[in-house]
Amino acid sequence: MSRGRSKVAALFTTGTRGPGPIVPEVKFVTTAEGAPQWLVDTIYAAHQGDMPRDWIYAECQAAAEAFDAGDLTDEDYLAAHADSRVDIYTADRFRWAAEHCQTRTWAEAEEQAKELAAPGASIETLLGQVQYYAIEFIARTMLDAIREENQRGAEEEAS
Repeated sequence: MSRGRSKVAALFTTGTRGPGPIVPEVKFVTTAEGAPQWLVDTIYAAHQGDMPRDWIYAECQAAAEAFDAGDLTDEDYLAAHADSRVDIYTADRFRWAAEHCQTRTWAEAEEQAKELAAPGASIETLLGQVQYYAIEFIARTMLDAIREENQRGAEEEAS
C-alpha cells in the first residue's frame, strides 16, 4: 500500500460465482491477490466472528472507497457514510434482514438500534436502523485499521 493518501480500495476485487443449474450468476467482492494481512484481519474483525458474507465484504470495500475519496476520514464522517449506504427500498431491507438476522453482525447492530428506537417506529424503519449500525461498525473497523496502517507506515518512513 502506498503511504500518504491510501488506495485501499485497490486491494479489493470483484469476482463472479455461477451461474449454476438453479442459481443465477452472482458478483461478489473479495480481497485482491496479495492483499496485506492487516486487511484480511480487518475484514475478519468486521465479520464479528460470523462466516464470510458477501455483503460485509462489499461494505468493507465501500468504506475503503470512501476513505480513498476523502469522504471517510474520521469519526465525524461515519454517520454520513453509514446513512448513505442503508437500503432505501423496503423489500431490500427485508431481504437484507432475512440474510443477516441470525448473525452477530445483526445482534450487535440490533442492540444499538433498540437503545435509540423511537416508540412506535415501523418495522421498515427499525430494519434501516439495524442496517445503519451494522454499516457503521464495518466502516469504523475499516477506518481504524486504515489509519493504524498509515500511521505505522509513516513511522517506518520517519525511522
